[in-house]
Amino acid sequence: MPMLPGSGPRIYAQHLLERALGTHPGVLLLGMHVTPPGKGRNEIIASNFGRIGKPADRDDLHVIVSGQAKLEINKQGNRFEVELPLEDMIGTTIGALSVVFPYRPGEDRAALGRQAFAIRDALRRHILTLKNLFDPYPFVADPPPDDTLAQKLVDETLDAHPHLLVIGMHVTPPGATRNVIVASNFGRIGKPADGDDMSVVTSGKPKLELNADGKRYEVELWLLDRAGKSVGAVSFVFPYRKGENPQVLLRRAEHLRDALRARIPSRDALLAKA
Repeated sequence: MPMLPGSGPRIYAQHLLERALGTHPGVLLLGMHVTPPGKGRNEIIASNFGRIGKPADRDDLHVIVSGQAKLEINKQGNRFEVELPLEDMIGTTIGALSVVFPYRPGEDRAALGRQAFAIRDALRRHILTLKNLFDPYPFVADPPPDDTLAQKLVDETLDAHPHLLVIGMHVTPPGATRNVIVASNFGRIGKPADGDDMSVVTSGKPKLELNADGKRYEVELWLLDRAGKSVGAVSFVFPYRKGENPQVLLRRAEHLRDALRARIPSRDALLAKA
């Protein structure tokens, strides 16, 4: 996707922002205010109006600290400005999101506010953590295409299961020698599989793991085609509460994997354009 005029460095945050603008053509301005890892100040990290690196002002910081959205008409009366907490997929505030609409007197400000919240919530579904926003995009120099059946299945499964946090498919593309992420809702397309991923691919044994923050539980399984042949691995991440039974989450993941299996004719079909 080409960068928009005045847009910022090509990081995952910028990709998410540009995609949101493509989905919501009525939005005039969109910007993310985040404190980058290793930095001590909050600043603009992605926008369609430049100013990358500009420090957050008092209003930006108040939204982040208070958790309260700010909605107002600008002094000229021609823009409706919404700023609200930017969250990752488990609801942790990681910054602020500014959404600006063109405005005419008498327009439905409540409807514009709801649209701003919907944009924020859609972004949230694709942000693992604050650090995820700073991943390069594309993640590797020559990534697999992102308009495949694999990506379509990921997107549709997430839409059908709103409480599911993550799906990632790890497959070795035709003609390649390395297993990589070929579809996900957190970017990193083309990232090589790690040792844990490959253990699942080679052994077929599930991997079950509680995330370090204690709020996410990952189940990774063989990814199968309709004939029952392994084509790689698939990871599912669920929100987790202390005391939940991991075996229940395993069965839930197996059910999701089997539903995917019914829609995968073969590895090559999985990686073909949808």
